Amino acid sequence: MPTIEDYTDPEKLKTMMANAKRVGNDEIWRRAFRRLCALEGLNQTDPLHRDFYETLAAYEQLLTQKKWAYHQSEPHQAEIEKQGGSAMPRRLGCQQGTN
Repeated sequence: MPTIEDYTDPEKLKTMMANAKRVGNDEIWRRAFRRLCALEGLNQTDPLHRDFYETLAAYEQLLTQKKWAYHQSEPHQAEIEKQGGSAMPRRLGCQQGTN
């Protein structure tokens, strides 16, 4: 069985990241994320360029995850706005106007 560092297919690494996140394995998620980013800079001979492409890939991946998480929370935001912004404190067992 190949190690994570042997993978060359970004889609397989993304699937591995999703599975690792689903089961709560942060170590596997981090290693797959690092490898996914490293693939972007693989063809660069200059270390500075390689680091730039790896960093750019990491930034883009994290933006993608942030955008996905935001869209997942939209139904909750609509509920909060519909209830005048008071849905979250009530869900948390807080009374309005108290800390």
